[in-house]
Amino acid sequence: MGGLGKTTLAKMVYNDQGVQQHFGLKMWHCVSDNFDVIALLKSIIELAGGRCGMPYTFQASNVLLGHR
Repeated sequence: MGGLGKTTLAKMVYNDQGVQQHFGLKMWHCVSDNFDVIALLKSIIELAGGRCGMPYTFQASNVLLGHR
């Protein structure tokens, strides 16, 4: 479904000042058609932890991903 403007629309929403006021943290993460969901979630958790002043831990990612 390339060329329909999905990324352009998403970037416009992401950068909109009205939208930004509703979120304390925002992130942009690019993925391809074939991506590893677990690796993507771990990457997001790591980036969010660093931006929120919380250290990234393997245990925290496992809890958030539903692993014991």
